[in-house]
Amino acid sequence: MNIGVVLSGGMGKGAYQVGALRALNEFVPLSDIKSISCASIGALNGYAYLTENLDAAEDLWMNMCEEGKRLFMTQILRNNMLAPKIDKLYVPGKELPASLYCVLLDWEHKDLVYKDISISDDSNVPLYLKASVSFPVYCPSVHIENINYYDGAVVDNIPIYPLMNSDLDYIICLYFDDIYYKFESNDFDKKIVKLTYPSEIAVKQHIILRKESIKDMIKNGYDRTIELLKIFFEKGYDNLDHIYDVIESRSHNGPSTNLRITGDVIATKVNQKVLRLTKNKVLR
Repeated sequence: MNIGVVLSGGMGKGAYQVGALRALNEFVPLSDIKSISCASIGALNGYAYLTENLDAAEDLWMNMCEEGKRLFMTQILRNNMLAPKIDKLYVPGKELPASLYCVLLDWEHKDLVYKDISISDDSNVPLYLKASVSFPVYCPSVHIENINYYDGAVVDNIPIYPLMNSDLDYIICLYFDDIYYKFESNDFDKKIVKLTYPSEIAVKQHIILRKESIKDMIKNGYDRTIELLKIFFEKGYDNLDHIYDVIESRSHNGPSTNLRITGDVIATKVNQKVLRLTKNKVLR
């Protein structure tokens, strides 16, 4: 099987993804995952998943704040608290078994870059992971090979684009949104297993982190994903006819959809975001 995964950004809500990826492990062998595309915090979770190190990703979240205390997401970003945790998450010399795309914003050239870190120089891997969560409002850019990068999720938060031309049987797309998107085209959309996590369920937990709420998010991500994957994979993760039937059924009977074309998203947002942030002297 050739399966792709897309992990959206969401910062604090990324704790849901740890639980979701643990659930995915119960249905799909890692050897069948051929490509992952990630935005923002999804890059850290995607890296942990491909290195079979979800325990470290869970520790990253569980050790984010002390028992009985709260931590604002803005504090985490402003104080660059993720950087030392990424150093612990990184496994030197570890060869990734699949492509791992991170969406990055090269603000100087007004360009959005989907970087496959599985083929990057190993020493640059932690830098790309740090760049993936360098939110431009709060964090400095990360300098890699003469380019300054920021978190590209400010432009494309559901980076399905790198997988569009891949020969994949289907793509499992995890994102936090109330919109049941139709991605790119009817034909392409028919291969997207959409695992949606409504944004309102995690708004408060996303902004203010507590150890107990982080534990709840990981558990809820696991439970929600198990529930959804049981529907799609009722007859096995390799039964394509059934999976495509479920995708089509949910597309017709689910909530209203919006067409989402990656090129339109980028064209609309890149110049807008870069010019506004540069004008306000946020990008540096």
